[in-house]
Amino acid sequence: MPRAQAKVGNHIIAETDSWKTVENNIYFPRTAIIDDSILQDSDRSTFCPWKGYASYWHLKVDGQTLENAVWYYREPYDAAADIKDHVAFCKSFVVLWFASGSEFLLYLTLYFGKTDSDKVEISHEP
Repeated sequence: MPRAQAKVGNHIIAETDSWKTVENNIYFPRTAIIDDSILQDSDRSTFCPWKGYASYWHLKVDGQTLENAVWYYREPYDAAADIKDHVAFCKSFVVLWFASGSEFLLYLTLYFGKTDSDKVEISHEP
């Protein structure tokens, strides 16, 4: 499995080589977040019929607060048990990179068959 990084600008917020994919979202182990001080509690909660209730954190990075940028399932339903103790990142704020040999390559988000590349700069360096 290639190593993955989650970045806001040039700031690496999470890094792992043991991520999971669920519904086009990449879930990092909770322990992959490099600095917990960037997480701020959010009151937001959402519900998925097969995963359960999601809770959110805001990200505080480089002096800006990115609202509800991280979500997790504290007690996922049995069908989603693999993502317990994992987090996912809102792709509007956080860019995901995957190692390919000695390089990291940009992960482009797909929405309904279209690449959402207008929100990110294409580059071969993390």
